[in-house]
Amino acid sequence: MCLPQALIDNESLDLEQRSDKTFPALAGVALALVCALTLVGCAAPEEPEVEPKPLTTEQVAEETPTAKPETTPGPEPEPIALPASCEAMNPALYAELSQYAANFPADVAPALPEAPTNGIAGFYMDQMGPQAKETTARAIQSNSCSFMFAGSTDVVEQGVSELPTDAAEAFRGALKADGGFAESQLNGATKFSYATDPSQGQQLFTTYVFVGDGADSSVLLAFLGRMDSSPYEQPAVDAVIALNPSLGSEEQ
Repeated sequence: MCLPQALIDNESLDLEQRSDKTFPALAGVALALVCALTLVGCAAPEEPEVEPKPLTTEQVAEETPTAKPETTPGPEPEPIALPASCEAMNPALYAELSQYAANFPADVAPALPEAPTNGIAGFYMDQMGPQAKETTARAIQSNSCSFMFAGSTDVVEQGVSELPTDAAEAFRGALKADGGFAESQLNGATKFSYATDPSQGQQLFTTYVFVGDGADSSVLLAFLGRMDSSPYEQPAVDAVIALNPSLGSEEQ
């Protein structure tokens, strides 16, 4: 059966018209889909959560604050004790003076020195040089005794002073620099001694003895008088160290 040419032409025309309408619609859908995919593709992807790596032993040690060790303060130094009596200050000299006094009748026997004088005092002590006086004036504590052999010119005045370390060192340096004092060692002490020329009259003896050098203080013994104090210096040092054992451990 043959269709009339007019119908065929009309049907072809309808198909063309429908195609013209369908293609734009399909094209729009495709374009929208492509755009959507493009947008999805351009969006920044979310970064996955990364768990922190465990610290190494070295890193832990570096980041862990180091505990400071607790320091225990050392014991406080014992206060310096000075002899409480003239006998304790110099047992050897006191014993010799006691024997000397025993030779006298009781009613005229010379009195023995008992309680020391507070401070550095005495006829010969007052004749110390200016630096010695300045040094003993800085004493933390001091006392003195006069050992006089009545009826003779023999006398020794002894002083004991606790000095600040800086004062003791300054005086020690001055004695070294003086040139007139002879330096020598006792057991546990250093001494500087000087004697006047005997041709100039009766000799005057002067000796300074340094016992110990503690953290804060030292002990100075001073011997002045008309007698050579050498036989009595070591007993005086021993008496001080017996009261203050820590002084005996210090190097001189």
